[in-house]
Amino acid sequence: MGLSLYNLFKAGLLAMNAIVVLNRERADCFVVQKGYHRVDPSDGASVRNQVASFLQAAAYLKVPIIGINCLVMVLELLVGG
Repeated sequence: MGLSLYNLFKAGLLAMNAIVVLNRERADCFVVQKGYHRVDPSDGASVRNQVASFLQAAAYLKVPIIGINCLVMVLELLVGG
């Protein structure tokens, strides 16, 4: 398995799967524990705001991620990779 764009895409997809399947209560606990629970508009594009926004937006990615997972599985079955 070499380093290719497809393998990087699959690694990113696995990471997104991990974020999407997080339970809401566990995610909230993690966010509060790390201090990312408040998004401060005065911070602008700080890393803290970006992480908090990303975790909030991940809840809406469940349906597209399921579709992308199905496409990757079919491609893996056809190509045999």
